[in-house]
This record gives sequence, structure tokens and C-alpha cells, in this order.
Amino acid sequence: ELYGVEVHKEICLQAAERLKKMGYSADLRSGDNRNIPFPDNFFDYIASWDVLHYEGQEKNIIEAIAEYKRVLKPGGRLFLSTVAPNHSIFRNSKSLGNHRREIVREDEFRKGQVFFCVDGPDNLKLYFSKYFSDVLVGRAKLDYFIEVNDTYIVTGIKE
Repeated sequence: ELYGVEVHKEICLQAAERLKKMGYSADLRSGDNRNIPFPDNFFDYIASWDVLHYEGQEKNIIEAIAEYKRVLKPGGRLFLSTVAPNHSIFRNSKSLGNHRREIVREDEFRKGQVFFCVDGPDNLKLYFSKYFSDVLVGRAKLDYFIEVNDTYIVTGIKE
């Protein structure tokens, strides 16, 4: 069974239609990191890919991590990626303090967006260890000549 959450309902509808054309179905719902529209203890696994940093501030990050825990079954595992400090998205970004950075690149469609980004994997592990056990944090850096995809990868288990 396949489930998904997207901020915009239109994207859910488009994705469902594409999946249908490929012979798949999914329960896709509109929501966000802090409001996952599924019941408590619902999922065996959660994959949250490149969305947590959009929460923009520590309070929201903590609420999102707690929400991931809420919808996971006991023993369920979270897989997550989020931006790391050397990501190209932060080139010429404006530091707002408290792990917050405003995107200011003129060539970036997310210009004006505030991202949350910790400066090291140990800091990220602290956030997740309050809600999950066996937390592991890795880092992947892909250099595409002028663009760099610097990403933290996190996994943990709900007790």
C-alpha cells in the first residue's frame, strides 16, 4: 500500500493520476510535516525527503519530528533527508540566526523562503533522539560542477 502527503491538493491529484496510468494506486492527502492527515500509529515506515527544512524555525522542526513519531507504529522506522550547510541553495544566503537561512539567489524559485539547517550531524541527531531510538545521521554530498547537493540523511526507530 502506498500513501503520501503533499502541501498542495492539486499535486496529490496529479500524482494519483500519473500513478493510475502506471497501474498503481495511492492514498494521497493534503497536509504538511506538522499535520500529517493519518491516524496515530498508522505507518510501518515513513520517508520524508527534502521537506523538513521548509519548516523554517526550531519550534516547527520539533513539532514536525513529533508528528512523524505520532503516525509511526511502535517499531516503525523513519527515513529522512534535509539540507546540509554546503548545499548550493545557501549560496549567498542570509543568516537569520538559530539555524535559519533566507534564500536570496536571484536564479532560485525559492527566493525569500527561510530554511532551517543545523551546522552539523550531531546537532541534528539531538533533535531526533528525543523522539526516536537508534538514530543515525549520515551525509551525502554530490558536486554537479556549479551546484552542490549537500544533504543530511537521518533514520530512527519509534519505540
